[in-house]
Amino acid sequence: MLGHPKPLGEATTMANLSELIDAFAAARAAFHAMPDDDDCPDEWEAYCKAEYAVVAYPCRSLADVHQKARFFLDNDAPNDTLRNDSNDAGPALDQFLRSLLGEAQS
Repeated sequence: MLGHPKPLGEATTMANLSELIDAFAAARAAFHAMPDDDDCPDEWEAYCKAEYAVVAYPCRSLADVHQKARFFLDNDAPNDTLRNDSNDAGPALDQFLRSLLGEAQS
């Protein structure tokens, strides 16, 4: 997924992982609800930010690790982002792996 949002700081740690996944689903639905030929930068930006919030969320438990891994295995677009995208904080995959270790993104 393109868009390259800025890295997320401590704001990401305010919500729990389930809330961030729900926010991603809502942002994805809003983006996909736009007409195909419509220019929708606000919806795209919200979609990208919500996706990176899940990428960067620092896991706090083994349950978080399992939930996060399942989310990326079950969703093609976020999985593609892990393999192919980066932002100012570096490659998405690196951010994801650091988050599995519980490291907060700066």
